[in-house]
Amino acid sequence: EDTREVVEQAREVGLADVRTLETIQREVDFDDRGSRPSTAGVGHTGYLTFARLP
Repeated sequence: EDTREVVEQAREVGLADVRTLETIQREVDFDDRGSRPSTAGVGHTGYLTFARLP
């Protein structure tokens, strides 16, 4: 809901090209065969919102 409010406010003040990206932080496991994302679950999720002046 916080992200929705940021997007709505950006649009209300006239900013253009408003976009939001989700970022997920998770551990990476390494072994003899290579590397892969850990199956232990998502550590943290964040959202980045970008906008431009018209």
